[in-house]
Amino acid sequence: MVRGPLIAAFFRDTNAQICSLPSAPGGHASPHMHDIPGEGVSPSASGPIDASHSAVAREGLLEEESHEPVQDIEVHVTLFSSKSVCVWASADDTVNKLRLKAQKELLVGLAGLVAPNGELLRGLDTLRQSNLRSGDMVYATVRPATLASTRQSMAFALMRSDGSVVTWGPGDRGGDSSAVQDRLRDVEQIVATGVSFAAIRSDRRVVTWGAPTMGGDSSKVSQQLEDVVAVRGTVHAFAAITGSGDVITWGHIK
Repeated sequence: MVRGPLIAAFFRDTNAQICSLPSAPGGHASPHMHDIPGEGVSPSASGPIDASHSAVAREGLLEEESHEPVQDIEVHVTLFSSKSVCVWASADDTVNKLRLKAQKELLVGLAGLVAPNGELLRGLDTLRQSNLRSGDMVYATVRPATLASTRQSMAFALMRSDGSVVTWGPGDRGGDSSAVQDRLRDVEQIVATGVSFAAIRSDRRVVTWGAPTMGGDSSKVSQQLEDVVAVRGTVHAFAAITGSGDVITWGHIK
């Protein structure tokens, strides 16, 4: 059994308050609040309580919770034509983000970035994961504009060099992409069925439009269409393969 008054301490800023609960007549405790200065000592029989310890503990907690600021690094992005630009980016930015910054400065669509050793940098990796440091130089490959059409040549989709997409032709056969236009950004490849289109973006997600029952509607498998590395189309259906080797299909079942 604990003898003597029960002590509870509450710390706020650099001051402490001691809530002493001495025994009251009848065996019940009655609270009394005493303000204790930050540099003071409790007169309690339990011994001195230095409120400055709270400040030390609080500072230690803040140090544990604080994070060092991420340092920006300067990367030289160079085209094979020797045109180059210096881009500042955070070490935690992805390679794709660095590429888009360089694309804006160079005024040309970029398909990817290549390390000096010839290794293609993964777009979803951070600059830190890619071992890029300030002053490093990477090479950029230019993304050409590409025209795709449905297998029946009823509708067309133009992938511009900046990754945006323009479509025309019969709306129900892929010519109208207005419903997904806000998602058609940084597109790397467009594949078609007979009446639908599928676009693979740099983040490895897939956007589809066109005849809903023949590949234009991928909503039922949208959660599975992540980390997609390739898409192929038949006359009325699509098949996608992911980085983990899974195969996802959608469209007409026959």
